Amino acid sequence: MSDNSDNSDNPTRPVTDRDTPTEGVGVSEFARTTAGAASLVGKQLGNLDLVARLGVGGMGSVYQAEHRTLRTSYAVKILHGQFSSDEVAVERFRQEAISCSQLRHENVVFVTDFGFIDDLGLFITMEFLDGIPLGKLISRQGQLGFGRTVRIAEQIASAMSAAHRLQIVHRDLKPDNVMVLNDPTRADFIKVLDFGIAKVRGADSGLTNIGEAVGTPCYMSPESLVAKDEVGPATDIYALGCLLYEMLTGHPPFWQGSDFQILSAHVSETPAPVWKQRPELQGFRLADLIDDMLRKRPEDRPTSMQVVREELQAALMELVDKGVPSADYIPGAIDWSRTTGEVEAPIMLEQTIRLTGVVPRLREAAPNSTASELLDKLPETVSGSLLSLALWGVLQNELLENPVGSTEFQGAIDQTLLLTQAVLDSHHGEQRTRNQARFFRGIEFLLPQLSRDRSQILIRELRPLGSHPLFPAALLKQEHSGSWSAIRALLSTEISLRGFRRSDGELQFEDDTRTSERSSASSTSQAVVSLKHMSLMDKLKQDVSVKSFKSVLLHEIGSKRRPNPTDPALPPARLSEETEED
Repeated sequence: MSDNSDNSDNPTRPVTDRDTPTEGVGVSEFARTTAGAASLVGKQLGNLDLVARLGVGGMGSVYQAEHRTLRTSYAVKILHGQFSSDEVAVERFRQEAISCSQLRHENVVFVTDFGFIDDLGLFITMEFLDGIPLGKLISRQGQLGFGRTVRIAEQIASAMSAAHRLQIVHRDLKPDNVMVLNDPTRADFIKVLDFGIAKVRGADSGLTNIGEAVGTPCYMSPESLVAKDEVGPATDIYALGCLLYEMLTGHPPFWQGSDFQILSAHVSETPAPVWKQRPELQGFRLADLIDDMLRKRPEDRPTSMQVVREELQAALMELVDKGVPSADYIPGAIDWSRTTGEVEAPIMLEQTIRLTGVVPRLREAAPNSTASELLDKLPETVSGSLLSLALWGVLQNELLENPVGSTEFQGAIDQTLLLTQAVLDSHHGEQRTRNQARFFRGIEFLLPQLSRDRSQILIRELRPLGSHPLFPAALLKQEHSGSWSAIRALLSTEISLRGFRRSDGELQFEDDTRTSERSSASSTSQAVVSLKHMSLMDKLKQDVSVKSFKSVLLHEIGSKRRPNPTDPALPPARLSEETEED
């Protein structure tokens, strides 16, 4: 039985923020109202122009942005200005950027940038997704078929399995945080969104008050309500069980009544078996799996998301073997003729890079550049693969030789972006072709040859393309990792250094034989002076300590001879002076 009516016509379903029309990535949680925040449409964010506001919520707004060079869309999530001084809000915002940038998975939304600028505030830039939230899909179509349900749930489990390997627990899995994309090449392909309240490697300890629960009532596990310290991967498994239940029945296991009643039910009540509303599932593994995922105690649930994936696959095969209707579901495959006009496109794509469509844009980005001159002189019959290599050879020199900030340098950056995008768009398989791999090896070899500022600019500009599954993750440096509290704790931690001991709060030198005691003043002076006058290479070889760090950071590089600490010509007064400085 399927209910295709909207919530407004069906009073038996709870009204949630999924009922607000949304577009793009992760906007459903913000799209409760379009009032209460000044629009930033028309503002600029680096190479991005904010072109449309997608949604506004209590904490922030989401905008569609267009890259001025690539002409592709991105989503920009901006924290409302009044929360800029709220440490919890800022930290959760930062944590979302960390989680999504660390998770290089095709079923997780990809974050391209995170930062703060004066006229906008804190922002997260991420890939723009054209799709519909899973919650709205369920509202429109009601109960989903068994094969389709498993297809969606298996992708969520895959994404969260990758997150759990990085010790990231989402804690707010719900239909509105799963986007079903409008992708004609992959039916029901999904992305998991909104890691704003994720628990990341234990870093969440300061984000919630004692007794405070975080999440959405219909999908919160018992331990997240009564034993917050036990929140872990099993919490996400419980939430996915709720999602499976809702996809199959049209509503979550507990959804009627107030939030308090719903939360109480999660702790103390057993939900009705899913087969009560889908009788075809009685006695099958899929119904048993959902029951196991909704167990009250975390240890009674499946041990990992990977186990859930395997159980979903086995459960679906059982349904298919028994001929249960709607179980035999095959998602749409890539239609190569649709993208290239050639039936034999997969073989062509193994050898060819297509640049025809991007050539005018390469000329437009830098009309007077060497790359544009090359395009004018080469015949149109040159293959895309050969042309891409020729262009990259020219652009490398432009990036190496032109001054940073010059029109020529920026033109080379823009043309590199366009060329890289064209190379990526030439093939959409699971692995890079030989020509794509050769192109990216060229970028990898160039980066160490560039000065630090040049390489940072190139990496920053390439980062928006990192959401493409074929883009090499190793080319992008992971940013935003760690927090000031972690750095401060590291700097304040006392680290022992072999050959030294602390006595009465003073660091004293101790020889390896430990058979003789030297006076405190003379031994300390000898250790400090010997470290001070070592070569830089010798300092780098020392055991890690605060003093060895300091000696490296303050090392003077010059041609003057370093005095030998045993040199009798070194005046005793100078020796004492240097000891005091250190």
